[in-house]
Amino acid sequence: MTKQQNILDLLDIEARKFEERAKVLEEVIIRSESSLVKKYEDKLRRRNSYLLIFLGLMIVIQAIVILILRWKYPILGVKMSRILIVFLILVFGLLLIGVLFGQEKEVDEGDLKEKMNAYRIVAKKFYRRLREALENEDMESIKGIADEILEDPIFGKALQVANIGDPKVVAYILYVYLNRESLSREEIEEAKRLAPGPLAKLFEGE
Repeated sequence: MTKQQNILDLLDIEARKFEERAKVLEEVIIRSESSLVKKYEDKLRRRNSYLLIFLGLMIVIQAIVILILRWKYPILGVKMSRILIVFLILVFGLLLIGVLFGQEKEVDEGDLKEKMNAYRIVAKKFYRRLREALENEDMESIKGIADEILEDPIFGKALQVANIGDPKVVAYILYVYLNRESLSREEIEEAKRLAPGPLAKLFEGE
């Protein structure tokens, strides 16, 4: 097997790996969204959040009324106003905690969708395109990939979410590969050291 074919095979494996990961996440999201249990839990969570807010508002209103009526009357040497202020702070804290816990599951599902989209971008726009460009010895396309990594924030973020690496580093690796014949041995070794995954194979034999 030639060096180039080995690199192409590795890139193909990486692309298929991220495609499979995206499919798995998609199935998880679909099952989660269509689940009767989830629908019931969402409905129950919303109802509990509304009930918590309603009770909190009633408590706050009552506390304000008491605060107005008893402003000047101390209890056990402590002004009623101070007691109620502490009480109100605790109520607002509990309300905030309730709202945050009510949204926790939605945030987790959003994270799954972000990962799914990132995996698809990495498979299609990075590994598949890079493989095709190397197979056709199309250096201009490789440069286009590197440029797009730096210019497209969605592309760059996808590389980070998929744990490929810092988009600036990934683009740098591709630029070094394109200009390897005019660079020093030290620069190539540094790029090889920084290269994530199969990209290090680009510099084998250099």
